[in-house]
Amino acid sequence: MAPRRPAFTLIELLVVISVIALLISILLPALRTARETARSIQCSSNIRQLAIGFHTYASVENDALVNFSQIAIGTLGSSDPRNPIYGLWHIKLHEVGGLPDGVDPDNPNPDGGTAGYVTGIWHCPVVESDDMPRGASSTATRTGRTSWGGGYGVNRGFLGYGNANGGSSPWVGSHRMAEIKKPSLAFLIGDLGRPDGDGTFRYRTWIGLFPPSVSPPWPLAGNPNLDQPACRHYNNIANLGFVDGHAASYDYDAINDPDIWPDMFDPPVTGG
Repeated sequence: MAPRRPAFTLIELLVVISVIALLISILLPALRTARETARSIQCSSNIRQLAIGFHTYASVENDALVNFSQIAIGTLGSSDPRNPIYGLWHIKLHEVGGLPDGVDPDNPNPDGGTAGYVTGIWHCPVVESDDMPRGASSTATRTGRTSWGGGYGVNRGFLGYGNANGGSSPWVGSHRMAEIKKPSLAFLIGDLGRPDGDGTFRYRTWIGLFPPSVSPPWPLAGNPNLDQPACRHYNNIANLGFVDGHAASYDYDAINDPDIWPDMFDPPVTGG
């Protein structure tokens, strides 16, 4: 008779399975945290590169920040060469600031269009496809409300228009870098969006923040069209880039602190 091969008993198998299940339960949250941390780091890197584009543009244009657009949005027909799709800030940062364009090759629109750039460094890693616009339209399929770009917007308090448009634009020309008194504290570009309005940290992408007409506290429920920093990352974090070129992370409680509003989102400037 052949000798019996050693084998695990049922108890031993159950113990092994239990240990494996325990290890999985311990490792999965750690893996998720590592994944979300990596995506947040990639987002911060994107924002720093975009901020460098502003500095490159300023070095060419006599220290001036790029105009938000050539003329007030919505005032000209799409066939007019002065239409803002030919002069929006993201296009100028590509043409003059040396940044890559972010046109979606599978769904392009003219010059990036008013829907914005949505690929490469212009796309926040945690932004999902239905948070962004489609084609030449700037409407997201999830809500039917307007959206713009791949997750990053600018502080429109610094960026003016290139043309007065008969006086209907709020101001002409952007501030110069040297006019911003506290560049290391002044928000320039970063995670921006419009919350769905249901109280969750889910945002549609948006083009910019327009101080002082919008200010903290930033509600997540009620008004679904309130421009605000988008705390879309793990642990409700928003990554923000500053005029001096650095990027930093802030949680929802921090960006709702009224004490940081004047320096970060509506900082003092000199000149005009």
